[in-house]
Amino acid sequence: MAATPNVSSSKGHPIVNLDRAGEIAGRVERFVRSVVATYEGDSRVGSHGPSEELVGEVRAKARVAGVLTRHILADGSHLTHRETAVVLRAAGLSTLGPFNMFRLAAIFHGIKGRLIRGNSASAHAADAVATLPLIAEQTWLQTGAD
Repeated sequence: MAATPNVSSSKGHPIVNLDRAGEIAGRVERFVRSVVATYEGDSRVGSHGPSEELVGEVRAKARVAGVLTRHILADGSHLTHRETAVVLRAAGLSTLGPFNMFRLAAIFHGIKGRLIRGNSASAHAADAVATLPLIAEQTWLQTGAD
C-alpha cells in the first residue's frame, strides 16, 4: 500500500504537495550550494545582478543537472504556485537567489495588473496573484535584512 502524500489543501483543492515540493527543493538546494554559490564573487555579478553571460552559463549547468525550470514536471504538468515557492526558497540560498525572486515578484505583479485590467492570458492568473505576498515575503527573508 502506497503512503499518502503529504498534501495540504484548502476547500478540497490541493495547495502544496510537500513530498513532491520537498524532493525537488532538495535537488535545487544541492545545486545552489555546490554550483551557484561558487559564482557569488564572480566579476560578472554587478550592482544590477549577474551578466547575461553568467546567467547563460549557470542555466546551462542547471539544465544538465536537471534543475532548470523545476516548476514544470516531466509529464508537462506544473507545480502549484505554492509548491513553486517551496522550491524557490531553496534557490534563494545564494545571494543570487533573492535577485531572481525579486524578478519573479515583478513578473507576478505584472500578472496582477493584467488581471485587474481584465486582459490576463492565463486561466491561472488569480492563483499566481494570490501567491504574490508569499513570494514578496520569501524574497525579503532571503535578503537577510531585519
